[in-house]
Amino acid sequence: MSDHFAYIEAVAVATPGIPDWDAAKTQLQHHGEIDTSDKTIPKAACLSSREKRRASDTVNLSLHLAQTSCDLSDIDPKDCRSVFLSSDGDADIFHELASNLAESEPAISPTLFHQSLH
Repeated sequence: MSDHFAYIEAVAVATPGIPDWDAAKTQLQHHGEIDTSDKTIPKAACLSSREKRRASDTVNLSLHLAQTSCDLSDIDPKDCRSVFLSSDGDADIFHELASNLAESEPAISPTLFHQSLH
């Protein structure tokens, strides 16, 4: 049995009508109506203007949420390993990639990486 633990340091949320974790907590407590008219996707602050324009909404949102989580927890993003997965992808390939990234000296197979892309 391994003694590995995971802890949640921070939660970041962004969706139409719920721009952040504070708004999400309020919504979860009070079950009120959500105004979903604003469909603005947050842009990733860590990307240059050119990269923000070229990045997909999913990439911008993912990086925005990752950065927000780090900011809320005072964790330096340089100290984190990040893996973005998809429920629509090939789970075996994603598992192999995630396992490789968790190694002390990560090495990603170019073939597996290519197969992970949609």
